[in-house]
Amino acid sequence: MGEPELWSFRSGVQFFNFKELLSWLITNNQQLELFAVTAWSIWNQRNRVRLNQQADAVHQIAHLSRTWLAEFHARQVSQDAQVIHTQPTRCRWKPPPSGLFKINFDGAVCQRNKKSGIGVVISDSRGLVIASCSKAVHQTLDSADIEAMAAAWALSFASDVGVKRAVLEGDSMAVITCLRENESLLVPCGLLLEDAKILSRQFDELRYSHAKREDNGLAHSLAKYTGVVILLVDCKLHILSAPRPKNVSCSLECPVAYNIEEAREKKRWKKHREFHHEEEEEHADINTWKYILGFSEMAVVKCAIDLGIADAIESHGSPITLSDLSSTLGCAPSPLYGIIRFLMHRRIFKEKLTTQGSPGYAQTPLSRRLMRQGEHSMAAFILMESSPVMLAPWLSLSARVLANGTSSFEKAHGEYLWSYTAANPDHSQLFNEAMACDARLVVPAMIQGCPGLFDGNSSLADVGGDNGTTIKLLVKACPWLQGINFDLPHVVTVAAEISGVEHVGGDMFESVLKADAAFIMVKLHWVLHDWADKECIQILKKCKEAILEDKGKVIIIDAVIQEQEEMDKLTDARLMLDMVIMAHTTTGNERTLKEWGFVLGETGFSRYTVKPPTRALQSVIEACP
Repeated sequence: MGEPELWSFRSGVQFFNFKELLSWLITNNQQLELFAVTAWSIWNQRNRVRLNQQADAVHQIAHLSRTWLAEFHARQVSQDAQVIHTQPTRCRWKPPPSGLFKINFDGAVCQRNKKSGIGVVISDSRGLVIASCSKAVHQTLDSADIEAMAAAWALSFASDVGVKRAVLEGDSMAVITCLRENESLLVPCGLLLEDAKILSRQFDELRYSHAKREDNGLAHSLAKYTGVVILLVDCKLHILSAPRPKNVSCSLECPVAYNIEEAREKKRWKKHREFHHEEEEEHADINTWKYILGFSEMAVVKCAIDLGIADAIESHGSPITLSDLSSTLGCAPSPLYGIIRFLMHRRIFKEKLTTQGSPGYAQTPLSRRLMRQGEHSMAAFILMESSPVMLAPWLSLSARVLANGTSSFEKAHGEYLWSYTAANPDHSQLFNEAMACDARLVVPAMIQGCPGLFDGNSSLADVGGDNGTTIKLLVKACPWLQGINFDLPHVVTVAAEISGVEHVGGDMFESVLKADAAFIMVKLHWVLHDWADKECIQILKKCKEAILEDKGKVIIIDAVIQEQEEMDKLTDARLMLDMVIMAHTTTGNERTLKEWGFVLGETGFSRYTVKPPTRALQSVIEACP
């Protein structure tokens, strides 16, 4: 397109969508105005070509964009100079300080029609109107009351717009003084000002300013001529006087203007509903394909782990070319590129130049989770959930949902998950390795998010502790604890020896080992969600029997499904986990806080607290007798 220096910033930088490109331009101050004009020019040229209209040549767009931008700047300077020259006496209104908005308000009374009006104008630090409104009050109020009502209405409107830091400015000295000095109850309109005080608490910062009537002209005009449609587009607030509508003595008595506004509002809502319907249909079309092809995401991630892509890039120590990567892995370049492209689109890997300046691939924090080894590795967990053993039950999920249904896992494999795991050492090992991955993620988050959780205690039993990874990490972080790894005999017999940890085999439905120490805490890490309430209560009662009644406690590490208004970034993952438990267990499910409260109450615990660790899927539930 000519003038290549305009696009030189693309060297070594890759964008996945227009939003990323725009964000990068803003952050790096890369001729944003010129980019906007050029982007518009390209779009305009494309539309003209499609409509068979005369269009500029592609190679001329960059030059023409610079020319048009220069003309625009020249006109802006000329217009600004003209405004300042022709109307210097109107520059009495002052914009707010940088980072704040100014909320101008005013109230007006029409005694003849026994009606009142409110006007509000919100402007930014450049003096440009960002929002305005007017409201008719169908009763006659005195000037103090309508001003107080206008102040409250202005704050409510600004809050709805999204303003958090502002200067509230009006021409009523009494109202501004009372709000600033917090003396609203000392004036006749005090009750109305109380509403304004309550609304003011929604702002992070709110200052107050008094203006003369002539400096508050635009808000006054909106209040006085409520009902007349006034369009404000890029209106500079230092031109504050609004022209009085012709042949209208008071806009509050103008039913024609009201009917026009009402008709326009209905038309706008109709268009909004039509657009919303079209948007929903488009959303449905896009998401249908996600559900049709969604299985490919897990399959490709599993493929990357099987091939060892993340391990190969990590071993290389720097960005690696496709040729070198395919040689290292023994893969054909073309299909390997397809896998890498798919994973880069999901930000799992990223493209980065090699030391020789060639395009290459590099690690991300997410791709390091796909390595076979490492502190943050989740490879074993992914391989377990994507294994044929764990995928088969998904095809029979409806069997679990139907009334009097059977376990999906049992229908797929002829036996329950736990009996299958005990009879198949390979799957048992993969299961234990997957739980170890989760432990390496959860334990640091638990220690960081719940400081002091283990202070004052001398021993800790991990009920259902698998190969002992969780208790090993806890004892390492809290060396004063004596650890007990309690699980089924076939699990602990193959567990490696751990310093400071005793492996004990048993059945948590029958008893939980008591400790000789003065205190014992029983930890249940991802155990209770595998069972129905009846079984959970039975397990918890055995745990309760194993702790000291006055000082012991049971710590449950499990997911808590939030209510609608409490959802966070991990809510979707917790809901998916609930489906996993439904597919793989006979009666298990994830629980809401209310459901956890029922289980703990039925067990006999007198009190409990729930703490969600930072960046962890599970919460920490601390229950005391």
